[in-house]
Amino acid sequence: MCKELFDKLRADTAELYKSYRLNHFSLFYIHKYYVEKSNEHTLENFVIEDKINESVRFDGENMIKETFDNGKYQFLVSSSAIVNFYQIWEDKYRKKISKEVNIDVINSEVYYELNKLRQSIIHNSHRPTPEFKKVASNFKFILIDDKLELTVEEIHKIYKILLQEIDDLEKKYCR
Repeated sequence: MCKELFDKLRADTAELYKSYRLNHFSLFYIHKYYVEKSNEHTLENFVIEDKINESVRFDGENMIKETFDNGKYQFLVSSSAIVNFYQIWEDKYRKKISKEVNIDVINSEVYYELNKLRQSIIHNSHRPTPEFKKVASNFKFILIDDKLELTVEEIHKIYKILLQEIDDLEKKYCR
């Protein structure tokens, strides 16, 4: 059962990463798609409408730039991925695995740091907290000039670090 729990954690982490990449791809290529079609189909004319009659419209070049890799919308999608990576560990798997291996709590330096990063995003307006700066060793590469760098490359590195941590925890606890 221990191995199965880690397999599920690994699979759920992979699914979250796929979701992140689909969101990233959609934002990144929406501009290219609408710019290359014709003069009638510009991103400025693109409107998303839903059943409750709310609409989302791109209102100018600055908003369009925010869909690019270092833009605000990409940053928000990346931030959501980080929050979700931690939440499945904490809310879905940590207690189950601890119970399965008969210990009070599983400690992980990587997930501890990820939580401090999550707290920076949620509780400190996407700026690194002093606590995150102090403990960041696995994720130090995202600290750039007292800001968080969360491009697709950084999220990919975080994903790979998490997969390695899942493997390491499985080896440690599933004997």
